Amino acid sequence: MAARPSYLKQPPPEYMNKLIRISVALRGTDAERFKCRLISEGFGRGEVEKKTVLKLLESLDVRRKITPDKPDKLVAILRDIGRADLIQQEFPEFHVPEPLTVSDSDLDWLASQIFPEWESFARQQLDISENTIVRCKDVNPFNLQQQVFQTLAEWKRQQGQGATYEVLESKLKGYKDFQELVHKWNERLQGRKKQEPRVL
Repeated sequence: MAARPSYLKQPPPEYMNKLIRISVALRGTDAERFKCRLISEGFGRGEVEKKTVLKLLESLDVRRKITPDKPDKLVAILRDIGRADLIQQEFPEFHVPEPLTVSDSDLDWLASQIFPEWESFARQQLDISENTIVRCKDVNPFNLQQQVFQTLAEWKRQQGQGATYEVLESKLKGYKDFQELVHKWNERLQGRKKQEPRVL
């Protein structure tokens, strides 16, 4: 387990078992989304790439971003990566309303759709600085979709609670070349609403 300062108590076993179950459930794409989400929480890319999901969950605990009696941050992360099922399973006391902010899973889908115009869109509509765009490209030199996703995730981090579906749609509509994309975006959200009780 990650080194724990001596003044902090060891977490209860049932809490650690919960983190283990969550880590087992986060595989493949979910694990990648989880790791990308932690970068917006201040984790370094090197740390995220080297550690397993369980070690990263333990790091959240050591940094006191989550505690046995206050798992709100972890609940928010699970919601953003589209794993409301884990919230219901491990944190049934939490009601998971339709989030106001855009989920990482929707940003990931959008990232697969908006190149090659993404840099211009990021500058003109999202007010992302050139330095930020260069950084997102540098950390993912061989993965264009991840470059776009990291840029969108940075916009979400900067906007906080203001990174809503409505705001993002208005940004997409404001870019003249994205009219067809806006239609596909709305079709995606509407189609999911017919299948699920909530957008997660």
